[in-house]
Amino acid sequence: MATSAARLNAFGPDLVNASAAQVAESLRSYDWDFMSADTGRDGHDLHPYPAKFPPQLPEQFIQLLSLPGDLVLDCFGGSGTAAVEALRLGRRAISIDANPVASLVAKAKAARLSSDDFESLAGLMKVLANPMPRPRDVKALWHPVIPNVDRWYAPHVVEELVVARARIFEHVGEGTVRDAAMVAFAHAATRMSFQDSETRYRSVPREIEKGAAILRVRDEIRRLMQRLPILGDTYGHAEVIEGDARDRKLYPDSGTVGLVVTSPPYPNAYDYHLYHRFRILWLGGDPSVLRGQEIGSHLKNQSSNDPVGDYEADMLLVLQNVRDVLSRGRFAVFVVGDGLHSGIAYPTSEALVAMGQSVGFDHITTIQRRLPTHRRSVTVAGRRLDVEHLVVLRAPRSGEEGDVRLPPYELFGYEKVLARQELAILGQRGIKDRAGPRQAAFSYGVWSGRQWLTTLQAAAEADRTGGQRKNSTYGGHGIHRYKGKFYPQLAKSLINITDGYGPGVVLDPFGGSGTVAMESVLAGINAVSLDVNPVALAAAEAKQLLLTAPNERLIRAVALVSKSETNRSQIS
Repeated sequence: MATSAARLNAFGPDLVNASAAQVAESLRSYDWDFMSADTGRDGHDLHPYPAKFPPQLPEQFIQLLSLPGDLVLDCFGGSGTAAVEALRLGRRAISIDANPVASLVAKAKAARLSSDDFESLAGLMKVLANPMPRPRDVKALWHPVIPNVDRWYAPHVVEELVVARARIFEHVGEGTVRDAAMVAFAHAATRMSFQDSETRYRSVPREIEKGAAILRVRDEIRRLMQRLPILGDTYGHAEVIEGDARDRKLYPDSGTVGLVVTSPPYPNAYDYHLYHRFRILWLGGDPSVLRGQEIGSHLKNQSSNDPVGDYEADMLLVLQNVRDVLSRGRFAVFVVGDGLHSGIAYPTSEALVAMGQSVGFDHITTIQRRLPTHRRSVTVAGRRLDVEHLVVLRAPRSGEEGDVRLPPYELFGYEKVLARQELAILGQRGIKDRAGPRQAAFSYGVWSGRQWLTTLQAAAEADRTGGQRKNSTYGGHGIHRYKGKFYPQLAKSLINITDGYGPGVVLDPFGGSGTVAMESVLAGINAVSLDVNPVALAAAEAKQLLLTAPNERLIRAVALVSKSETNRSQIS
C-alpha cells in the first residue's frame, strides 16, 4: 500500500542518514502517480509549461530527502515548480534553466510581492485601459523582430501588444513586479497569435477584434494577481538563474547542496524554443540561442549524426556538476522519460544510472510513475509517453571524521576564524559527545565517519527560519528585545573557545538580557550575569526559567496568552 503524503513530516528526516536499502524501500512505499492531485495549487498553473512535473512530486522528495534549511537545486528548473515547493517547506532553492520564459515565470512565482506591488499591478491595469496612441507614435515604440509576422499576427494585434509592452515598462520599474507583469504579457502575446495551440506550432489565421489584445493582457494580469502564491518572510529564499545546465560557473560552491530534484529534457521529445518562440521574441530574446542550448531536442536529434552520443555527452557534464555541488551522502533525483530514435526506444533512466555511477554516484533505486493521459507534447515522440522514471542517486557518504558542513547563510570573516578555532578545540572530544563538535556555534553538521550529524546549533536555528539566514532568537533569546545586545552565536563560540567545560564560572559584568548566561548554562557551565537595569535582569531571569520550566506549563501559558490576545482583538 502506498504511504500517505500526510505522514511525510514524521518520516522524512529519518531517510537523510538511512542506509541505501532503507531509503529504497521507503521511497517505493509512496504514491508517485498523483493522478487526482491538484497540480495547479500555489500558483503552479500561473503559466503553461510543457512536461513539468506535478508540484506534489518535488514536495514529497524534498520532505523525504532533505532537512529544513537545506539548499535544493533544480538544474533544469523550468517554471520553478521545485523551487517554489522548496520555499514552502523552509528550504532554500536554486533554479537554473536556459529558457528565458521559464526563468521569468520562476522569478514571478518565487517572488515575495508586497501589498504595494499588487497595487502597482492594479494601477497598471488602469494604465492599459487608456486609449491607443496615434499610429505614428506607435511606430516609434519598440517592435519585436518576428519573421513572417503577417503569417502569425494580425497588424492591429501587433500594434496593441507593442503599446501594452511599452506601458508596462513605463509604469513598472525593473524588479519582481515587472517580471510578474511580463509573464502575463508574454502569455497574452502568444494567445493572440495565429499559432494553432500551445502544443502545435502551425499558423491558423482567425478574426480578432480590435482592442482584444489589450484586453487579453489586462485579463492575464488580473488572473496572475489571483494565482500568484503568497510567500511570507518565514519561507526560504530562491535564486533563479538563466543559463546552460552544462556550465559549472552557474552552480553553487562544491558540497553546498542538500538535495537535487530535477527533470532533464527527454531525448527527442520537445523543442522548447518552438513552444515559447513568440514569448521569447516579445521579451526581446532570440529563440535560436535557446535552440543551441537545448539538450536532446527533437530538431537537434534530426540534425545530428549521433543524437544518443550527443545527449549522453551533455548529460554527463550535468551529472558531473551535480556530483560536485552535492554534499556527502545526499541525494539527486532525476525525473526522466524514455526516448525514441529512428523507431528504437532509448532507455533514458538506465543510461542516466550508468552515467551517474561513472562520475561517482551510488544508485539507490529507480521508480516508475504513470503519466496522466491528458499530458501533451509538441512532438509525437514526446506525446507517446505514458510512464516516466524517478532515478534516485546518492553522493558517496565516505569522508574523514571531523569534516564539517557550514551554515547555509554567509559567514563573516571573523566568524569563519572563530568556526575553525572552536572546532579545533571541540574536536578533541568524542564526536558524538554533546560537548564535542556538535556544540559548535558556526557549523551545521559534522561527519562521524559513517554519517552526517546535525549540530545542536542547526537544530536550534531551524525552528524559525529554516536556516535560510542567521536566527538569533532561537530558544529563549527572542522573548524580549534589548538594544545593543550581541547575538548568541558569538557568545556560544567564545565560550567554546575558552574550553570552559570543567569547574568554573562564566562572568558577564554587563549582562544585559542574559545572552551569555543562557548560552553558558546550555553548555553546562555555571554563569553570573550582572546589570543595573531591572528590565535586563527580569529578561535574563525569564530566560533561565524557560530552561527549567516543564513543557506542559509553557504550553498552557502560551495558550492563555493567545486566548487573551484573541479576546482583546474581538472586543476592540
